[in-house]
Amino acid sequence: MVCRLIEGWESSTTPADYLGKWSSFGTGLAISGAAGRFGNGIRASTNAHIFSRTFDAQATWVVGFALRVSALPGNTLALLQFLDGATVHCGVGVQADTGLLFAFRATTATVLGTAAVPLVAGVWAYVEAKFTISDTLGVAAVRLNTVPVVTLSSQDTRNAGNATANIVRFGPSATPSALIDLDDLYVFDGSGAVNLDFAGDCKVEQVLPGGAGASTLWTPSAGSNYQCVDDVPPNGDTDYVASATAGQTDTYAFGDLSVASAGTVKAVQATVVARKDDAGSRSLAVVARPGGTDRVGATQAVGDTYAAYTQTWDTNPDTAAAWSVAEVNASSFGVRLVS
Repeated sequence: MVCRLIEGWESSTTPADYLGKWSSFGTGLAISGAAGRFGNGIRASTNAHIFSRTFDAQATWVVGFALRVSALPGNTLALLQFLDGATVHCGVGVQADTGLLFAFRATTATVLGTAAVPLVAGVWAYVEAKFTISDTLGVAAVRLNTVPVVTLSSQDTRNAGNATANIVRFGPSATPSALIDLDDLYVFDGSGAVNLDFAGDCKVEQVLPGGAGASTLWTPSAGSNYQCVDDVPPNGDTDYVASATAGQTDTYAFGDLSVASAGTVKAVQATVVARKDDAGSRSLAVVARPGGTDRVGATQAVGDTYAAYTQTWDTNPDTAAAWSVAEVNASSFGVRLVS
């Protein structure tokens, strides 16, 4: 599988700052330390508090997230849904009063399988779900704190339309009777040769630029280049680096991860917050530099307003092997103006 997205909500407490990385946010979502497991998290308390990401269509998705409910919900609701456009194929919900997770097709009324172990109010749990969308060969699997609680195959997990999903949506499908906090998300798709299954209980950690990298070709608004891109939250035009020359690259050294050297790195995601400031088209690519070579990510078109542009590497692009903590700590990341 391929890691498509990771999120720890550490870069800002303003939902609008995540647009670009996320496709849509419901109104009123709150990002704060009070909602977080390690630092910030996101809190939903109504059915308007949903957020989603649109991807290319895939038949198989694996998703993990930390979940805390302030009380066992008094109503049954969906927490995670996989959609083909506007059509909900399947997802994961929580039962009213019992706190039992379940897998469903189309709506929460069509239950495919239910866990026997409930959520505990006020306690963080790590929920993972794997779905393959098919009329007859569908997979619906749910894990709670790494333990399988729903394991189904040869299921009908397709509602209508294509046997694929291109939208992953989080948040309650109905107004809950409790606060719902989410943190430390990952989204894998069904392609690729690594990250082939559940990742287990994961922590998403943010590290920030702390020094110059090998290239400092973009022009800083003031001071050193890296000092213009190390702000939490991103501060728009207050300070920045800029380039109008295609091919120019700016890279930055980063702080170290907090985990021990024996920690496992499932994926690395670099994020650039950018806008263009003139007419015409502009595009950028996010860059990783684990060793002596720039590894350039996909070309992404840049809009007129600030948005987040991400690139994820499942493995070290120098070696094609899993990242070690030391390799992440020694790497620099940055941005290239493509056109």
